[in-house]
Amino acid sequence: MLTLTRTAAILGAMTLPACAIAAAPGDGVDLFESESKVFAASRYVQSLAETPANVTLISAEEIRRYGYRSVAAALQSVPGVYDAASQWPAIGMRGIAVPGDFGSRMLFLINGMPVYEPTYGSFFLDHLDISSVKRIEVVRGPGSALYGSGAVMGVINIVTRNGRDVPAHTLEVEAASQGSWKAYASTTMQDASGNDGFVSASTAASRGRSLYLREYDAPGTHGGVSDGNDASRTGRLFGRFTHGDTWLQTHFVDQVRSDPLASYSTVFDTDRLRLREQMASLEAGTAIPLSQGGRLEVRGFAIWYAEKGDYPYNRATPQIAERVDFVDATDFSSTQYGLELKYESAGRAGNRLLGGAEYKHVIARFTNGTSAGPVRDGSINAAGRPDYDQFGLYAQQEIPLAGGTVSVGARYDYYSQYSDAVQGRLSPRAAYVRELQPNTSLKLSYGEAYRVPTVYESLFQDGRPAAQTLWANPALRPEIARTLEALLETAPRPGLRLFSSLFANRLHDGPVLVETPTLGGLTCSRAKCYQYRNSGTSLRSVGVEAGVRYAGSNGLLGYASASLQRATEGGQTAAAAPRLVAKGGLVVPLGHTDAILESTWVGRAVLENGTRTSDAPAYLLVHAGLRWSAPQGGWHVALRVDNLFDRRYYTIASPELRPLQLVPGMERRVSFVLTKDL
Repeated sequence: MLTLTRTAAILGAMTLPACAIAAAPGDGVDLFESESKVFAASRYVQSLAETPANVTLISAEEIRRYGYRSVAAALQSVPGVYDAASQWPAIGMRGIAVPGDFGSRMLFLINGMPVYEPTYGSFFLDHLDISSVKRIEVVRGPGSALYGSGAVMGVINIVTRNGRDVPAHTLEVEAASQGSWKAYASTTMQDASGNDGFVSASTAASRGRSLYLREYDAPGTHGGVSDGNDASRTGRLFGRFTHGDTWLQTHFVDQVRSDPLASYSTVFDTDRLRLREQMASLEAGTAIPLSQGGRLEVRGFAIWYAEKGDYPYNRATPQIAERVDFVDATDFSSTQYGLELKYESAGRAGNRLLGGAEYKHVIARFTNGTSAGPVRDGSINAAGRPDYDQFGLYAQQEIPLAGGTVSVGARYDYYSQYSDAVQGRLSPRAAYVRELQPNTSLKLSYGEAYRVPTVYESLFQDGRPAAQTLWANPALRPEIARTLEALLETAPRPGLRLFSSLFANRLHDGPVLVETPTLGGLTCSRAKCYQYRNSGTSLRSVGVEAGVRYAGSNGLLGYASASLQRATEGGQTAAAAPRLVAKGGLVVPLGHTDAILESTWVGRAVLENGTRTSDAPAYLLVHAGLRWSAPQGGWHVALRVDNLFDRRYYTIASPELRPLQLVPGMERRVSFVLTKDL
């Protein structure tokens, strides 16, 4: 545990940018003003002061001038957020990050559209180009009262650029460490008849890094070094078109990557563990003005997802490095389509009503086959086709009361033919917002959320009749979350925002992976089998958080925050739950050049089993950069170094990575970006 002196020193270091901000000369210009409106918190536009939630906005100015190269990197500036990549990229928040959950406890939106897939319940953070993003809304706390399953820890709305944004056309190239490169292009369009559009496309590739994994440090596994097995290539496409209150939006991503971590007890030190992921979404909608200030919104949507995975094995025990005798070919896909009606009206005296209904049909498919040789041959051991419907009804009302505003709402979701354990769930929330004095607000909130077991956790089995490694569990129940928070926000002068909050989170009955050699009289067909089961325990996180963000007329940008929490489960310290997360950032204008400095402290985290025999040690990361903009011509050059001092740090591994316990974090990454605005 950190000593009081050490904690104070770290907090002081993290708040140095805030001190510099407070002392900055000149009046501030509120760069948040044009972007201080929030949609995701209530599903209609509100100011930050009005929202019944704790919200952080990452503005277009911050994204551009800090030089973030991914959505995941931008999210690291949010209070309480930390790197929690246990198998694939993921974030933790306020001491809650369940190893191996594929990020399924955060709900991601693109311009207000929920985008995720039911196989893992996830939206991978690198599916959208950061250069296409205008701002990011991060709403902490449960969001199921408006959005349904998955919004357990929060809702993240990624707002993209549109046809009105400047510049109209952008070309960008990037070169980075580990043989990485990227090419990006975007264009906007707008005409006098009200047509507005934005389109972007990119292609990227990376050689990846070589990893030392101490759990594999043995003569037969190359001393624990996985070399040249982390390559990836990615293509992305995004488009949004509007005409008045009618819109059409689409996105597509195609990514092929290798896994260097020998996941699922596969062969170590081979590039044959390959995954190809594809995701596409389409949304079309229109808003119809009604009498007395009412508005009806109708939208239809479809989301398609596919993953093809080749998992290499050999017949040696334990596995011999590099040698591949056979391949498990595991493929997932899903198609979702649905329709939503949403009504809202702003009545007199501050009353505001929102109500809606949503229908969604989901078709999920999976196959698993073991090849006779080292390449997939079409063999099938098991296959499934879950097919179910989801119906949702929700309502919310804001009512002036006792000098403030009370917001109450709830959503009821019903699942048809998913499983006997997943049928209906009511998710309520309530909040009270009061302006204590001009530009200072007090917010009290309570909310509940739920997370339906994913197809992978509850319905997938990789062998019939006996499993090879994973048994299905259709009796797996939804995880339930409850959150209570008190928040004080103030904006004492333009461009300066401060907040402090007290919070308590409780996640109950989440899924855990349990070793299960036999089930129903059947014996596992390989060495070990597992099954997801409800934990029967609660994961609790109680803490305090405070932060400041600043944007000044002199071009200075800054932020600082600290989140101190205690997370426990079953009476033990929870896995992947640091006690302290503190961070700060500063952008200093030097003529046509910005100097960038950011730092993050993440406290020690324990392993999944709650022991302290091999913790993930605490670490401090420092990022720095320079960004130069030409006075004319639209040229920009950016240099950013993440993990400047190449600090070695670790995150907690997913239980499916056994025997791996710790995953090496990001190494030093140097990126050079050349941008031309036309």
